[in-house]
Amino acid sequence: MQPVGSNISIVQYWHMLKRRWLPASVVFVSTVAAVSVYGLRQTPIYEAEGKLRFKSRDSTSALTGLGAELGQLESLDRAENPITTEIGIMRTVPIIRKTIERLGWEEEEGDPYDPNWFLENLQIDLKRDTDILEVQYRSSDSEKARLAVDAIMAVYLEEHLLSNRAEAAAARVFIENQLPAAEQEARRTEAALRKFKEENQVISLDAEARTMVSSLDGLQNRMTDVVSELSDIQAQLNSMAERLGGISPQVSLLATAVSQSRGVQQVLESYQQVETQLATERVRFQDQHPIIVDLETQKANLEALLNERISNVVGSQTGPTNLNLQIGSVEMELISDYVRLDSRLRGLEDRAITLQGTEADYLERASDLPRLEQSQRELERQLEAAQSTYSLLLQRLQEVRVAENQNVGNVQVIQQAESLGGPVEPDQQLFVMSGIMLGGLLALALIFLLEVSDRSVRGVAEARAIFGLSILGVIPSHQKTLRFNPLRKDTETVTVPRLVFGGLETKSLFSESYYMLAANLATLGSGHMAEVIAVTSSVPLEGKSTVASNLAMALSRTGKRVLLIDANIQQPMQQSIFQPWILEPDNCPGLLNVLMGQATSEECIIEAVPNLNVFLAGTGFANYSEAILESQAMKILLERLKGDYDYVILDTPALSLSGSAAGGGALVDGMLLVVRAGLSHGQDSIYAQSLMAQSQKSEKMLGLVVNGVEISELLSWLKVKIARKQFKEKSVSPELNGNSNREVMVSRRY
Repeated sequence: MQPVGSNISIVQYWHMLKRRWLPASVVFVSTVAAVSVYGLRQTPIYEAEGKLRFKSRDSTSALTGLGAELGQLESLDRAENPITTEIGIMRTVPIIRKTIERLGWEEEEGDPYDPNWFLENLQIDLKRDTDILEVQYRSSDSEKARLAVDAIMAVYLEEHLLSNRAEAAAARVFIENQLPAAEQEARRTEAALRKFKEENQVISLDAEARTMVSSLDGLQNRMTDVVSELSDIQAQLNSMAERLGGISPQVSLLATAVSQSRGVQQVLESYQQVETQLATERVRFQDQHPIIVDLETQKANLEALLNERISNVVGSQTGPTNLNLQIGSVEMELISDYVRLDSRLRGLEDRAITLQGTEADYLERASDLPRLEQSQRELERQLEAAQSTYSLLLQRLQEVRVAENQNVGNVQVIQQAESLGGPVEPDQQLFVMSGIMLGGLLALALIFLLEVSDRSVRGVAEARAIFGLSILGVIPSHQKTLRFNPLRKDTETVTVPRLVFGGLETKSLFSESYYMLAANLATLGSGHMAEVIAVTSSVPLEGKSTVASNLAMALSRTGKRVLLIDANIQQPMQQSIFQPWILEPDNCPGLLNVLMGQATSEECIIEAVPNLNVFLAGTGFANYSEAILESQAMKILLERLKGDYDYVILDTPALSLSGSAAGGGALVDGMLLVVRAGLSHGQDSIYAQSLMAQSQKSEKMLGLVVNGVEISELLSWLKVKIARKQFKEKSVSPELNGNSNREVMVSRRY
């Protein structure tokens, strides 16, 4: 709702971008795509390039010294580069015509392309200070350009080779015909030897024989050691079993688990105390006396509970009957040694079995070694003969090729035809850059337009400016929600966490935020025995019920006695929030039943967690008006409850649905207004302020709780270290004073 102007900071610009990234991205991508498509519709001209390298003489001929004078590049005019002559040859009509024929390019009438037209798009340049020719061709089809360059280079190389080659290659052809058969025979023999080694798992038979002898000796020594150790451990186990009464290791483990179970020991201690008290009271009273009967009942209940907890520990409904429930430290150490020796015994037995199997495998392998050695030597002789024949043919082939290569030309293709990365005309990058600039401007304009049109509260600073109240708490957003309609954010589904203190871990960003709120309330406390605080909001779905429940949990965690009253009789939420802690919350009587005289407050107040009681809305009055919350009965009820609790928190309806929260301000010590970022609108704030003004209780408005704030904005606002210090000074709870190590800044931890 804040106007867009020149005073907006960089952080606010960042938040604006995060809120409007989806429509801005659509506009940006659409603009870039449209401009790029327009550029793509222009007829592109592609260029392909290949490179040829020229050498003064053939390198092979130079090394062998045979025919070194053949194929040398020379010019009659020594002042001219002989490569320029080769450029002229490449641009001759015969070369161009052969190139066109190889490409298969024809006119519409079926005639070949005009060589002059081909030459107009062909460019051949000598790279400065090198012996490299750059062959380039331009066409509206990149593939045609590439094929044209490859074709002209191939045709030129063929003509160059034919002009320099003088000797036939009959010997090479003969050897090449014989070479595949020799190679196949060598490969067949190699495959046979490899298959023999793979099937028989052979690496080196000589080394394997030596290793096997030493391994068998080692196995026998290890077997002797294992058998000796087995006998020793078995004797120790028998001795320990006698000392433990003959119980098995499994039973001893169960006895240890039961003795170390805190739950079992607590019940056992209570059971022993009841037995002692029962024995004492029986001296004084008869068996029919109420005290004796009550103690007998306690004993039976404790005995059943003890059996149940023992079953939970041992993992069965009925544990061992002779289980010792209280094991001393000496017996505990003895059981530990007993179990450890049993595990050691089982391991040694498995090792003995493994060693016996390994020894049998070694003996079986040793009996096969002579036969394997004979087969391997025969295959190696065959392989040596085949490789010798193949090597001889291969050597002769290389010699023939050396002689033939003396007449090979001295031109080399060092780069096949490649496209230069895109059309050289028109400049597509210019279109893309223009699209990016235009798309960026339009996206920024859309962001500012949406920000001006959006009248919702978007953050902590705006909430403080709109409502004119101090910020007592900032609650982070639990889940990000994608907004498909940025102009109507009040229609989106709002996801708010329930109890953030539900698990064992309370040092989270959400729990610390509620501790902050509790700390700020403590600094605003009136000093009375109890403080009655109403939690409300401008419109529904802002999370007031969630804030009320978690605030109550935070206060209870500090040692305060807290009562949470669900005063939203039309849409009660606390019964759903505390459902895991309250059995059958939908059938529990509550506030309305007490106000109508159908139940007492003692019957309706439920202890959810230590130090926190919950007073639900009640049942059977779905159509009842919230005006009953301003009745004299409600006032009397609150006055009576103040003496029992440090804090009484009321979850009241939203102001847009009922004005009872503002009108009932006389019944409370203070009010908290919950505002959800991105949901509350300016009209809601005007309506809420008018209701508070009409009720003349605006001075009891303690402040704002901004809900659903992004974590980055929360961390920039929080001053946790100072707030926690103030909260500790205000609190008198021993639990809180004992947790001094929890004074850590949230911004540092998260």
